[in-house]
Amino acid sequence: MEIRYKEKPLNYKRIIQRICIAAICGAVFAIVALLVLFCFRSQIRKMLGAREENRIVFETEATGQEALEEDWNSEERVDMGENSKYAEAFYEKAFEANNFLVGINEVSAEGYGGKKTYTEYACGIIMYQSKKELLILSTPNAIRGTNIVQITFFNGQTVSGEVLRTDQETGISVVSVQKKVLDKDTKKSVTVAKFGKSSTLHRGECTAAIGNPLKEHRSIVVGQYTAVGGKTRLTDREYTLLETNIVGRRHTAGFLLDANTNVIGIISHREDEEGEAYTVKALGISDLSWLLDALCNNRELPFMGVQVSTVSKETARAYDIPGGAYVEYVYLRSPAVDAGIQRGDILVSMGKREIGSAKQFAEALMELSPRDSVKVQIMRYTNGAYKRVSAEVIISERLERN
Repeated sequence: MEIRYKEKPLNYKRIIQRICIAAICGAVFAIVALLVLFCFRSQIRKMLGAREENRIVFETEATGQEALEEDWNSEERVDMGENSKYAEAFYEKAFEANNFLVGINEVSAEGYGGKKTYTEYACGIIMYQSKKELLILSTPNAIRGTNIVQITFFNGQTVSGEVLRTDQETGISVVSVQKKVLDKDTKKSVTVAKFGKSSTLHRGECTAAIGNPLKEHRSIVVGQYTAVGGKTRLTDREYTLLETNIVGRRHTAGFLLDANTNVIGIISHREDEEGEAYTVKALGISDLSWLLDALCNNRELPFMGVQVSTVSKETARAYDIPGGAYVEYVYLRSPAVDAGIQRGDILVSMGKREIGSAKQFAEALMELSPRDSVKVQIMRYTNGAYKRVSAEVIISERLERN
């Protein structure tokens, strides 16, 4: 006997119902997930190392020398001693910077004698504002071991600010001030500083030092650049040193401006300088832009552990040595030491990037992240000749204090 099974017809109505139910459940899940992400976005961004606002981008403006020169139909750089009208106009322009200049005073720090209060004013500039906060850039070594500082604005209001990060190499810090603690007058007078291009400066151009160049808060001195090509070398980085004929006082703090009140440099001094008076020097702001970006956006700073200088074409030709980044010093317990890099080596490539100068080395390093492994090509003097060797460097994180 043959048994036949009758196929059960498809229930299209039930299938459509199940599809609809699945679609509704998926939509509800997506909505709930979005709501959770929205409600906890601050905590999630903090866990990922990002700030609450969008990524901060620093833009630079052209220097303002030409703008003032056109006012007096001058085709040459101005001699400050012969043109008091120019100096007066430059001073008046620099006075506008007072709206973005702030005083910074450390409240206290722990010491051998307990808490010590600092009364000497350092200074900073407002470099960024969002709906909720202001970010303050301090002068070098303005903050020494405390997380809370007092910020004094142009109109005299003083509020507390939180130190976010401090770079141990340059000594500059980033301080956050919540806008909700500011009064209406302060909010109205707040001005955000603009940054110029220190890389385009020429010797003889005019500048103004603001901050406390005369050891008086909000003092202003006008002068000229005597040198713009000097270098100061720190770990893994070479900074342009701007020198002026402005005579300041020992431990001067402040910033250099151009004629459009753009910030051109951060005044820096050496702790071992002797005497009360000295000519004002500053780190060029163009070389610091990568560091400001990293500090404000909470990026890890890659660390290799060398001091390098540029082997110029003239030096390479005169001494018959390869061009590149000359290693002047290698720090102990650094990735460079671990990879076998030595003093006297010349770095000529890093990964896929050719290195022809200290600046190119720093740019190549900043493209890397801690824990990255990179192949470095080196020219090393061995047995009377330079020979190419390779090193595998595992980049680590540059430690900071805050």
